[in-house]
Amino acid sequence: LHVRSRRQRQMCIRDRQHLSRFKPDDTFDVLEENWSTVEWFLEVANMLIWVGDYCARLDVMSIKADAELSEREFSAEQYSKLKIMFAEYCSAINSKLAKRK
Repeated sequence: LHVRSRRQRQMCIRDRQHLSRFKPDDTFDVLEENWSTVEWFLEVANMLIWVGDYCARLDVMSIKADAELSEREFSAEQYSKLKIMFAEYCSAINSKLAKRK
């Protein structure tokens, strides 16, 4: 395996371990103008960088590589929304993890 591929697989496995601790909400509302960002988020939700049990940040290089390889076209505004969504997601996960300790 290429080093990047191995790292991606390890991150994916680690993300699944962290995410499996939480029960998803049954429903949530999404404004139509944000739907493409939500879809993008769901496609790349395993591209986070974890430090132990701490969700540190979005792996920007992996997101960029994925977008290029999948020929995804996106605007600067969509990318900005994606970063905000990941920041909120990491904050929520880290809060839940901190409460469990």
